[in-house]
Amino acid sequence: MILIIFLSILVLFALFFVLILLLTHFRVYVLQSSKIKETFKKTSTTYIEGAITSKDHSIFYRQSGNGLPLLFIHGSPGSADVFVDYQAANEFAEKYTMVTYDRPGYGRTSGGMCSLAQQVQIAHEVLTTQFPNKKVIIVGHSYGGTIAALLALEYPEVVEQVILFAPMLDPIGEEGKWWKRLSQRISFISYIAPFIAYPFRVSAKEIYAFPNAIRLYIDRLKTIRIPIKIIMGTRDFLVPMSNITFAKTHFDSTILTTEIIPGMSHFIPQHYPEVIKKALLEK
Repeated sequence: MILIIFLSILVLFALFFVLILLLTHFRVYVLQSSKIKETFKKTSTTYIEGAITSKDHSIFYRQSGNGLPLLFIHGSPGSADVFVDYQAANEFAEKYTMVTYDRPGYGRTSGGMCSLAQQVQIAHEVLTTQFPNKKVIIVGHSYGGTIAALLALEYPEVVEQVILFAPMLDPIGEEGKWWKRLSQRISFISYIAPFIAYPFRVSAKEIYAFPNAIRLYIDRLKTIRIPIKIIMGTRDFLVPMSNITFAKTHFDSTILTTEIIPGMSHFIPQHYPEVIKKALLEK
């Protein structure tokens, strides 16, 4: 009995430290404001932060730069701070006016999580509030790529181009993954460290609901006429390569381009800045 209790405690501590490592890897945490200021101070790039009211949510956003309008959408889990290094970089700030925001359920945005359809609607509200009467380049990572693609479907009048990094698109590829089902059931961790576990609970619910949610849009994806570029890596063990196959099947071939990068993992904004730079600065 004592051995079982001891092993259980070890497992709990192991899960706790795994969560901390994942927080660092995903950058799902919110950076301290002093860290944000320090990042922008290094490049002398100015920025503003604020909140957009959207029914039951207060959406945190950050804006920087002066140029072509561009909206970043983070993944699941994640936060606006995934893109802070790009927002602060002079080469990006000289070319783009960049907006990023904490999606509902994450970071400094209040009001709790919401459905995929609501996420798309809120992204549209952020876009039109910050870039009124403009067409915008949308950059989405992972689950943020889903939202970006659906923005092009539902609101083509405000979208100039869509660039998707490791996007979740294929419902079949996302079904039946044991670790995603398990993640939704590890609720006891929230009693140990709720501030750490919360973004993963939100993410698990989002991803668990994803297959049925995306199926509502599949029949209309070929109607998209906005240019879409998809970039994925061969070492992405979170979002399967079947998403490329899905895109080639369900998007019109005249608007779609794809790029597969050998050896690249899923965490492109966090660990592959050269890929982001090539996609956005050399276009």
